[in-house]
Amino acid sequence: MIEIHRNDSVDETPAEAPTPGFHVTMNKPKTRHLKQLIKTNGQSRTLLRFGAVVLVLSVLLSLISPLLIRRLVDQFRHGVDWRLLIAIGALMIGSTALAAWGNYLFSAAGLAIVQETQNQTLAKILAKPVAFFDQTPSGQLTSRLTNNLDQIKNYYTAGYPSLISGIVTIIGAVGMLVYMNGILTLLLVGALLIMYGLLSGLANQLGAPMDAFLDEAGHYTAGITEAFTNIRLIKANTAEHQITAASQDQTAAMRREGLRVAKVMSRMQPIMSTILLLILGGTLAVGGYFVSTNRMTNGTLISFLVLVIQVANPMLNFSSYSASQKEADSAAKNLLAQLAAAGEDDSPKETKLLTTQLQHQPLALHQVSLDYGNGHGVHDLDLTLIPNQLYALVGPSGAGKSTLMAVLERFYTPTSGTLQVGDTPAACFALTAWRQHLAYVPQTSEVLSGTYRAYLQLAAPQASDADLNQALAAVQLTDFIASLPAGLDSQIAEAGTNMSGGQKQRLTIAQALLKKADIYLFDEITANLDADSEAIIRDLIRQLAATHTVLAAAHRLSSVRDADQVIVLENGRITGQGTPAELLTRNTTYARFVQEQSLA
Repeated sequence: MIEIHRNDSVDETPAEAPTPGFHVTMNKPKTRHLKQLIKTNGQSRTLLRFGAVVLVLSVLLSLISPLLIRRLVDQFRHGVDWRLLIAIGALMIGSTALAAWGNYLFSAAGLAIVQETQNQTLAKILAKPVAFFDQTPSGQLTSRLTNNLDQIKNYYTAGYPSLISGIVTIIGAVGMLVYMNGILTLLLVGALLIMYGLLSGLANQLGAPMDAFLDEAGHYTAGITEAFTNIRLIKANTAEHQITAASQDQTAAMRREGLRVAKVMSRMQPIMSTILLLILGGTLAVGGYFVSTNRMTNGTLISFLVLVIQVANPMLNFSSYSASQKEADSAAKNLLAQLAAAGEDDSPKETKLLTTQLQHQPLALHQVSLDYGNGHGVHDLDLTLIPNQLYALVGPSGAGKSTLMAVLERFYTPTSGTLQVGDTPAACFALTAWRQHLAYVPQTSEVLSGTYRAYLQLAAPQASDADLNQALAAVQLTDFIASLPAGLDSQIAEAGTNMSGGQKQRLTIAQALLKKADIYLFDEITANLDADSEAIIRDLIRQLAATHTVLAAAHRLSSVRDADQVIVLENGRITGQGTPAELLTRNTTYARFVQEQSLA
């Protein structure tokens, strides 16, 4: 059987660069990337070597069986040789047991490789800068990682052991066939080569239609995934019919391309079946003639047929072995590239970022710009944040408030300018050390599935139940957690769908409080809160500002009306800074916001 495999990895080497999609190759595949991937995994190398030895022994036992069958058949005129029959059965059982053991060893090796590569690759991906995730769709990243790992696992659990046993079987069986009858062997090899050539030609015709089919399938998968994710929006707008209609167009396109594939695939099985029947029929005809002329015994003919069947199976599957090997090597190359790619620069620089540095020295931006392109971002920011102060960051949507906080968190490296603690550039401190001292609550509540306890302890693994309860009490979630079946050990649903928007926001704030940071960054945290909850959070922020640096972005000025300083941001630039009273008289944008929200 010829199998067609999808290759989602594109080899960047010009001489070897395949296009994404389905590919069938008849060239000898290279495995240098696979070898490099397992080079550091001593356990997998040992398992692969041991598994190869066991499989070779299994094949050798299976090749001995036809010789004993020949003797058994040739001796039937004298009666059944039960010892020989038992020996044949024992060989078959032994060969089967060794093959099962060898396959298990290869599966164990494949899983060991996948486990280590999974852990290393995930760590590397998580270490990449935020900009990488901005540019790479999460679904595509996840699909590529899991597909590559699946290709490698499937190769070592199925393709590689079949390739080893197939090569040994072909070499051993052909040698024995030549020994039995050279003329029949030549006829057999010629027929198999003809079949191989015909199937190769058909397989090469599958590339374009299979690529088109997978492209349509990809569009369909992306569409329904998005629909499931936004099911509330669809139902609220009674848009089920529109989504279904769009899906029907995509499935029709899939069917159209699938028929093109079927036209090619439908010819493969009949060709294989016909040639195999010709091989068996020809072997029986020629072999029968040799038997009738006493040039071959009945036992030899039967043994020859058994060996023909043993040779035919790996020959028919060699193209799938080859494609699987090439696919796995391309996947290994992609994973090796991920492992070699640079992540965020977290190398040790200054030994420590001391709490005293942030508690007693200002955090300053000097002419900081971060350009996303097309003028988006922040530009020429000069800003100094004094410890133990509450700063309110206001401005219209898209003004750059979230971007400014991302710069402070060092999610992005500024295009120009410097971020400093006192006189020391922030770049002098390792990222891990820097972020340990900052707590950031984003505009959209980001919760991870798992238990409430695990989520709260994400930034404070050593936090006790007393610490957790204190943080929950500060955001008025004590009663909510107490009402859950297992309290803190209850499960958070995916994306926190078993909580209201306000509950998710307050849970995120509680997690930030547990970090016990020196600087707190709050990005529109009261947007989903009712008036009572907003008042509680406003008081909490005011208390934090007594001993910490706090920067709070807000559209609702009521949540930051107690700010020591207000920073007005417009089009990525600071257009005003001062106390709320000062800005009322000298900044028209802030004055308009106050008037619109009736806070004057």
